[in-house]
Amino acid sequence: MMNNNSTTLIDYIDNVFQSNETVLTYFYTQLYRDYNPDINGYNFIFMVPPDLSGWNLSNMHLYSQSDNKSFFSLTGKFMTFSAIDFTPPINQINTERVSSRTGGIPYATEITNTEQCSVTYIDNADIDIYHFHHMWLEYIRAVVDGIVDPSPQYYEENDTSQFYGAIDYAASIYVVRYLPNLKTIRFVGKCVGIFPQSLPTKELIGTRTSNELTTLPMNYFCSAYREATWREQSHWLIHEINQLVQGF
Repeated sequence: MMNNNSTTLIDYIDNVFQSNETVLTYFYTQLYRDYNPDINGYNFIFMVPPDLSGWNLSNMHLYSQSDNKSFFSLTGKFMTFSAIDFTPPINQINTERVSSRTGGIPYATEITNTEQCSVTYIDNADIDIYHFHHMWLEYIRAVVDGIVDPSPQYYEENDTSQFYGAIDYAASIYVVRYLPNLKTIRFVGKCVGIFPQSLPTKELIGTRTSNELTTLPMNYFCSAYREATWREQSHWLIHEINQLVQGF
């Protein structure tokens, strides 16, 4: 029975278990304090957009981060998308075996990532997310077909250039999980060197009987992936995302 000073279930649990360190103490703490299925945090995807440097002044209307008439003039440092699903690259441990008379003993030789990741976005009525990816793919097509060339800083060796050897149509995304206060980070994942594998054009035409949202499952090629959780406060990725989205 709850005493007069206890007004909530959590108060009752605190009173019952404050002097009893048992397995149930941990269980109830996890169930009623650390886990709440109704308010369990929010997920955001921040994309550092690709440069697409080959689109010069003559066709800047297609894409530009500086031209005021461009569709992406308000992009800024990040493009923030609404998403309902994220599938990161898979971390794989490659092994070899030491042979012995009683069998083989496996040991790790290398840790690698698969080269694909995917994000399912929720698009708006103007299909802006689809439009962005459409232009992204069209730029890659133009580069592959030799119609446009990237900026020389990407392929002309220069000791002062930080872009030499990079790919101007590659982007990066941060997947960040916040507590409901939108300040406390619980998880950060970063995919670098990504670009789309295909355009989900079929997803633009949804059934009208259910009045469903437009969801775009985008698959990307990915060069590298790293992640960190809230218990790794000294991790470089936690510091990086805090600095980049400070004041968000």
